Amino acid sequence: MRLFIKKFRSVFMTLVVLVGVLPVYSMTALAEDSQFTVNIEVDSSLGWGEVALYGWDGIDIGAWPGTKLTGSDNKYTTNVTVSGETFNCIVNNNNNDGQTSDIEGIDATKGSCTIVIAADKSFTVTYPDGQQQEVETADIKVTVKLDSSIAWDSVFLHTWDTTSSNTTWPGSEMTAADGAYTLTIPVATTRETFCAIAHDNNGAQTVDVKDISTTSGDVVITLSGDVSDAEGDAGKFLATLTY
Repeated sequence: MRLFIKKFRSVFMTLVVLVGVLPVYSMTALAEDSQFTVNIEVDSSLGWGEVALYGWDGIDIGAWPGTKLTGSDNKYTTNVTVSGETFNCIVNNNNNDGQTSDIEGIDATKGSCTIVIAADKSFTVTYPDGQQQEVETADIKVTVKLDSSIAWDSVFLHTWDTTSSNTTWPGSEMTAADGAYTLTIPVATTRETFCAIAHDNNGAQTVDVKDISTTSGDVVITLSGDVSDAEGDAGKFLATLTY
């Protein structure tokens, strides 16, 4: 009799352990497989005639430029299915040379969101409960120095991969001071680098200045007067970076 009771207790304890583990496993599997339907509204003052949404990391709505949104008067909407609790996207004007940078970590569990795009293509994501998801930025001062042999009447800076201050050509005009040109731009703190082109808005320009560090402080772009002979960049000024 005692032996039977011991065996019964052993089987009972095993069942208790299994019952305790199964809900945890089920909850984990449910979280991993969870899907959400999210209504996305895009509110843009850019006057794009067409607006498309491209997504990744939890959302698959087709290859670039993604799915075309419906709407008018700068307000466009679509419904998407998201696998997981967050997703990333880019809003663009249906591949017609205009787009935001990466909009990352949108909360799918909220059910809907409004993406407001400003004139400089910076954005704010607002949820039904009033919570806002903004791009955290840090100001970086960019200085362009020209060799004495380069006679530009003015200097413009075109930037991209900043998330918050991407420009459309010709970009922003820089301020002349002490023989150099300066411009302070906000760059998303999630970015380790960004890219730029300095030019005179009259046909002369640098090559693409890539991998400008966002973590090394202010940056100086120096043009020595040397030009590139590489295919696609021939005649464009070479540039060096210092921090």
